Amino acid sequence: MRFRPASLAAAQDSNATESDFFDDAASVSYPHLINVLRRGFPTVAIESEFTAPLQYGDIALVKISIGKIGRSSATFNYEIRRKQDSRLCFSAQITKSGFFQQLRTEQQLGYVVSALYWPQYDVPALGFVIQSPSASAPEVATAIESFLRGTLEGELAITGEQFGRHKLALVNEIMQPHKNIWEESEYFWDAIAKRELDFDSRQRLVEAVEAISFEAWQAWFQEHMVAAPAAVPVTTAGRWGERPEGSVVEGAADLQKQRGSYTVD
Repeated sequence: MRFRPASLAAAQDSNATESDFFDDAASVSYPHLINVLRRGFPTVAIESEFTAPLQYGDIALVKISIGKIGRSSATFNYEIRRKQDSRLCFSAQITKSGFFQQLRTEQQLGYVVSALYWPQYDVPALGFVIQSPSASAPEVATAIESFLRGTLEGELAITGEQFGRHKLALVNEIMQPHKNIWEESEYFWDAIAKRELDFDSRQRLVEAVEAISFEAWQAWFQEHMVAAPAAVPVTTAGRWGERPEGSVVEGAADLQKQRGSYTVD
């Protein structure tokens, strides 16, 4: 079993966000307001509510609005969210059918063979699971790595046309109506728990998926899934008593020491 958490990208410049806000809302640029008109906004009170931490390297989406305008003061509301990273979700869509076809049907490594998108809270992850009665853990790990390399090169590599079909299929799957009242209720309560009160997470994920280009996805997949994967292999030795090469993690404390960028609250 192997899980690959998402990588974090560069942070967005908050000064540019404020300039954009004044250009759109006040029809005057922020530098002109400060430097020419000599109008300032000294802060007299701040109230904050933190629901989930941002890590260094996250892409932050900043929403600015005016909550109240008085005779001598104004209240600004800042809502900062982590941008959805759809690349692992999209990679799951691309790999899941081929993973089962090649490793279960053709290579017959085991009855339990699956590639699945497995996000935990705001941390996306892609898991590759094989339970094999005929192959050792190192052989299974090698088969998974070979499959990932073959996704980009060789006879079974993903083409631009296939990429487009996968994108359409994933968008349709994300926007599929809830199957029942319980599924719909779970969606809304999950959004409330995350303070995402616009209830637009599915639409934002669709927009992120549609923005991915074939070339950008290939480069990301090569860097993060093939060349230098940020993977956490989970194995049992079975009757062969063998494990893949690499350090052994005995518990959560060891994992945190080795991979300081992963935080679990």
